[in-house]
Amino acid sequence: MAKKASRKVSKAATKRGRTTKKAPAKKRSRSGGAYVSIGLHGVNEIMQKIRSAGLEGELNQALDNDDLFVKVQRKTLRKMKEFINSKEKLSELSQESAGCNCPPEDPYCIYL
Repeated sequence: MAKKASRKVSKAATKRGRTTKKAPAKKRSRSGGAYVSIGLHGVNEIMQKIRSAGLEGELNQALDNDDLFVKVQRKTLRKMKEFINSKEKLSELSQESAGCNCPPEDPYCIYL
């Protein structure tokens, strides 16, 4: 049986506390904290697949009211609004998203 190597420690080192083990290195958290970035195309694709599977109602039940919303950068929302307002084909959406007439509990409000 092989003998385990041991390290000799002087009495002076023991008094200064040099023989104590170092705490394991703390794992660094991911940048951005509790939030992640996901593309609008990705959200759209996920939601389309859930709808086509007929599971949108179940998803809404599985999520809390606060989970039905996503955070979007202000500049992104501004650019989307400008794009919508500039396209004739989207004039109906432009009018719908210009003001909020949704009930407070409506998770699908599209007011921009």
